[in-house]
Amino acid sequence: MELRSGTVVAPPTPAEQDAWFREGVRLCMGTWTALQLAVENEWGGPRSRERLKQLEGDVVNWFYRGKPPFYSDDLEPMLDDALVQGFNTEAEDGSILEVAELLVGVYTGCAQGNYNEVRRLQATAAKGRGALAQSSQLDLAEPLEPAEGVDGMEDAGPSEQHQERSGTSSAMSADGMEVEAPVDSRPPAEPLPKLSEEEVAEGWEMAPTRSRRRGASTRTS
Repeated sequence: MELRSGTVVAPPTPAEQDAWFREGVRLCMGTWTALQLAVENEWGGPRSRERLKQLEGDVVNWFYRGKPPFYSDDLEPMLDDALVQGFNTEAEDGSILEVAELLVGVYTGCAQGNYNEVRRLQATAAKGRGALAQSSQLDLAEPLEPAEGVDGMEDAGPSEQHQERSGTSSAMSADGMEVEAPVDSRPPAEPLPKLSEEEVAEGWEMAPTRSRRRGASTRTS
């Protein structure tokens, strides 16, 4: 086949035409909202996805077994019956005729080696998947707000919180490792008064609240 520019290209092979046509049928079924809702909700039963694949094959065979030219009005009853019988769904929005017209256009183009309609459907499907993926990523990427404590102040870090709860403090061990040491939270004891040399010679001892002579009775300090 020679193009207007003078370039000679090989004619499309039957296998190539068949592959493009089947891809076009699959994409046409993907644009049919009523059908996709029935499949997703399993209105045709748990085998709804298998029924969808079967319907795609039936559409391909409808064209291959018929004789061109094909008309959407002839294909519409077949699609309507498949939707009702196979998926327990009725479509009264005119979508059945629209899908039939789209399928006829895809077949006509592929039969002539023109796959532009299929490429357009592929681009539309890719846009839909891209928008869905972007929406999902945005939903999962919500920024995390920093936690706040009393009066809007930021909470203490993990090490500070741990120290407050466990009563430990950080210290460095001899080998350079940071370890936790217990913190003595008791107030320091008041220094004990000193005994005079005479009291010591007499055998007096100091206690926190009183002085006591060894082997003697209590004496107030």
